[in-house]
Amino acid sequence: MPEISQEFIKQYEELLTKDPKSRAFAPLSEAYLQMDLFEEALDTCLEGVQKNPHFAGGRVTLAKIWLHFEKLEPALEELNQALSLSHENLLAHKLLAETYIKLKKPKEALTAYKNLLLLNPKDAKTAALIQKLESLTAPEFEKEAFDWSILSEADETKRPSSFKPNLTRTLSLFDALLARQSWESARDILSKAFLKFGSIPELNRRQNFLNSRTAPLTATKPIPKQGLEKLESDNVVEKKLQLLRQCLANIEEKALN
Repeated sequence: MPEISQEFIKQYEELLTKDPKSRAFAPLSEAYLQMDLFEEALDTCLEGVQKNPHFAGGRVTLAKIWLHFEKLEPALEELNQALSLSHENLLAHKLLAETYIKLKKPKEALTAYKNLLLLNPKDAKTAALIQKLESLTAPEFEKEAFDWSILSEADETKRPSSFKPNLTRTLSLFDALLARQSWESARDILSKAFLKFGSIPELNRRQNFLNSRTAPLTATKPIPKQGLEKLESDNVVEKKLQLLRQCLANIEEKALN
């Protein structure tokens, strides 16, 4: 943001006067905030967001102002709105995580930090924060994943009617494993998630990130049992054919010699 000065303030005030619907309200509100003109910042930003409800940057600025006033719930609402408009807004993810920390909600904060790390994998500070937070939640996720994994298709009818695999917890476990660089375990969780939930944006983003660090995940759709048996049978036949071809090649070579 440009250096705050009276000239800067005047310039943006004039822009907003000429066009009340201008997005200039956001940098102007930021300037007011930095100059400790808190009421002016809040009034300007509230009016600007009302006139520009689909401007994610404006909602992030309003959240920052609410955080200054220690109004955590309104800040949370604005940040979630901002992310629904612009999922890749790094500042929104960061402020969201910090707000959840203030609200003493470590699981939600962990999810927010992991989303931030997915968007910015080289952020060492965020990775360190994840490692601190995941110790509070990862054991619970790991137990659930274990209970899920030991249930075969044949045991499907034995599951209690209330059993519903929780996507959020599955993603959190995957992200925790990712933070530890446990690539194979993360890949296993992701494979099960694709089988259970199908191809959805949350899983696709994580698959792309995992593929950038390891070999691509090839099987993202369930293969019927009969299909697996056929695949195994085909593999055996192909290996036998390869062996026969090699034997024939050896016989031909000896005959020529």
